[in-house]
Amino acid sequence: MKLPAQGYGYETFDVESMRYGQPKTIARIKELAIRVYNKTGHKLYVGDLSNSGGGNSGRHAGHYNGIEVDIAIMGNTPTVSCYTIWEGCYLRSAQVALVNEILNMGGSTGMLFNDHAVQSRFPGFVGSAYGHDNHLHVNWHR
Repeated sequence: MKLPAQGYGYETFDVESMRYGQPKTIARIKELAIRVYNKTGHKLYVGDLSNSGGGNSGRHAGHYNGIEVDIAIMGNTPTVSCYTIWEGCYLRSAQVALVNEILNMGGSTGMLFNDHAVQSRFPGFVGSAYGHDNHLHVNWHR
């Protein structure tokens, strides 16, 4: 199933060919966007899910089966592009609200994100990985 380019509380920002996910994943992204937008007033900027056929896209070590999604760091707006956690536009409080909502929804098996302050708030659930200074990588059950 393909995630529409935009919806209530979210926009996509990466290549169109990587907007495919399991129906449950697409529904979770849409629900998460509504929850976060209603709580914080900030949109989610959704990046890669999987390609239409699954399998190796050549872009990631994962993202094969439509249950993983990348979400840009909080602080992005239609006029501001916040690229890493080291920039002044990064909103840690909104990032914490995002992670809280993912946990409240249930179904996530873990996340990758390199902000150690966020990791310490969610020990054992948010881990580090190279290249995750600019987005949160969420894994969901099928």
